Amino acid sequence: MNLELIGLRAPARRLRPVAAGPFALLSLVVALLPIRPAGLWLTAVIACYTLPWLLGLRERRPGRWRLSARGLERLAADGTVTEAYELSRVEEFAVTADDGVLTIFHRFGATVAGPLAEMGFDLLSFYVTARRLGITTHVIDGDRSLFEDDGLPQEDEAPRALGRRAEQRLRDQEAALLAVAHEPR
Repeated sequence: MNLELIGLRAPARRLRPVAAGPFALLSLVVALLPIRPAGLWLTAVIACYTLPWLLGLRERRPGRWRLSARGLERLAADGTVTEAYELSRVEEFAVTADDGVLTIFHRFGATVAGPLAEMGFDLLSFYVTARRLGITTHVIDGDRSLFEDDGLPQEDEAPRALGRRAEQRLRDQEAALLAVAHEPR
């Protein structure tokens, strides 16, 4: 079975002007200038108004993320890999349930990849795909502050249990989906 999960593109953002305030002020200043003929004056005012909208069109398309047998990869808009976490080097994933931040634990430490929603992933599909690829994935009740250095227990302190109710809910959803898929018709 070829497992590959490609993140959806970020929702299309509304086209917005770049630096609308300064360009509106510039448009006002140009409108007050005594420019002759009137057609040139009108063209200058309209150009000052439309320039920030044209600069807003120039914005680059965002890339997307892919989770596959090669690992977790960030793809540019043209499909080239810009950032990669090889599957052989990834030890486990941890996703916090409250804010959905993905933390990658690998041989060299831990890396915060970012919120799953911004990466284009749904929590359930990411969790199921990662488990099918053999990556241990924990969904921890709480937010990103659980992993910050000042919140970690001391070395001599007993390890505290992290809640995993959200992980159990995902396993229940996965089991329900598998039961529906394999039920006799």
